[in-house]
Amino acid sequence: MVLKNFTLYLDPALIGLKDSTTDDYPLMNSPLEPTAIVALYSLFLFNLGPKFMKNRDAFSLKKVMMVYNFVQVVLNFVVFLMVAKLMPNFNLCCNPVNTSNSPEDIAIRRAHYCYTLLKFLDLFDTIFFVLRKKHQQITLLHVHHHIGMAMTTWATAKYLPGGVAFFVFIWNTFIHVLMYGYYLFTSISSMRAVWWKKYLTQLQLVQHCFVSSVFMIHLFNTSCNYSKGWLIYYLLNAAMSIYLFLMFYKKNYIDKKQVSDKKVY
Repeated sequence: MVLKNFTLYLDPALIGLKDSTTDDYPLMNSPLEPTAIVALYSLFLFNLGPKFMKNRDAFSLKKVMMVYNFVQVVLNFVVFLMVAKLMPNFNLCCNPVNTSNSPEDIAIRRAHYCYTLLKFLDLFDTIFFVLRKKHQQITLLHVHHHIGMAMTTWATAKYLPGGVAFFVFIWNTFIHVLMYGYYLFTSISSMRAVWWKKYLTQLQLVQHCFVSSVFMIHLFNTSCNYSKGWLIYYLLNAAMSIYLFLMFYKKNYIDKKQVSDKKVY
């Protein structure tokens, strides 16, 4: 009842848009499932994990990381292909939700579900940080991004399948193929600083800006019936992500370069 009232507050149309076809899919029956996963994830990051590792040496996890990164590259590429196949029919000005039983809409909802599973798989990134005692890498950007993406993607898959949110997927899966490819390379090689690492962050910033512009078009398009409440939420979340990515970029690539230049002179 609480979830229904909250959803109704965001947009009355959402109640009728619930995608009941996903009820039998793993993780999609109830909002309690993803909420429980995120709650346990947070509890492990900030309480159980640090306590467990307090008097233990950091785990290497090299082979586990290699397998995980390889699986991520493959799965993100597969979902990228699923989405790319459906993108020719995407409308940048107004792309409503896909709730019909047409083969195309069913394929879009299936791709949306697969993308949702990827966002929950991403949570293992931070769990590995805890087990490897890489606490400095558990930043606000990292946690905000993972939890936000997992919960938002689940909610849209359930209540707003496809639609303008679908535009995020092709960008995000493409960048994740490159990102996990980078992680795979560094887990195999002793080389930690790869020249294109900085450009991955730049691509992520471009992604958020480009996607935000499409959300803005949908928001101000009065003839588009996509949920305005969710579009505002998307834009606020994107603004937060852009800010955090900019701070990360400044700290790691601008400030460090300035310090390095000062040392040279």
